[in-house]
Amino acid sequence: MAKDAFCHLPSAICPDGFFLCTPVARFLRTYIQGPDRVSERCPFGAGVMTRNQTDLLQLFVLALPVAAVTWTVTHEELFREVHDYCVDRSKSAPSLVGRKFFYLLTCEYCFSHYVSAGVLLMTRYHLLYDDWRGYLIAWLALVWVANHFISIYGRLRLGIRSERLEIGLKEAVSERVNQADDRAQQRKAG
Repeated sequence: MAKDAFCHLPSAICPDGFFLCTPVARFLRTYIQGPDRVSERCPFGAGVMTRNQTDLLQLFVLALPVAAVTWTVTHEELFREVHDYCVDRSKSAPSLVGRKFFYLLTCEYCFSHYVSAGVLLMTRYHLLYDDWRGYLIAWLALVWVANHFISIYGRLRLGIRSERLEIGLKEAVSERVNQADDRAQQRKAG
């Protein structure tokens, strides 16, 4: 079995000269060789993936860490003090520019623009065009997909929280009923 030169994973299809179509291998090939490969062979039965298909796959894969970092910074307890400071400063800063700057650090939609820009700088990812237009389109698309992931996660989390509350309520009612039954049995026995 031959090995892919970039990700060191065995590949059964290397005799054809194609590489694995994992996002990591694709990123490494794009970063080292440039985005000039038009298509790649996928060893997992998907056939030939065109450049547009791999670009869309990469868009969804890159949107996951953007959404995760954005959610963590704007919602989780890990950054609570920083978030509270920015909220206070967004309300009480003396200048309009200062208030807007600190607001941008508390808004998940706004903050996802910064995170997406950072991811695009690190990965050199672009869509449709190989010049600045491709980076602009990729930036806006990455923000859009990441914010959809954030809203899906928020809805899932809300659903899980409401289910936990419902279970807790049912357990509390069941416990009170059991206590009432125990008291009734003690009265009959006593």
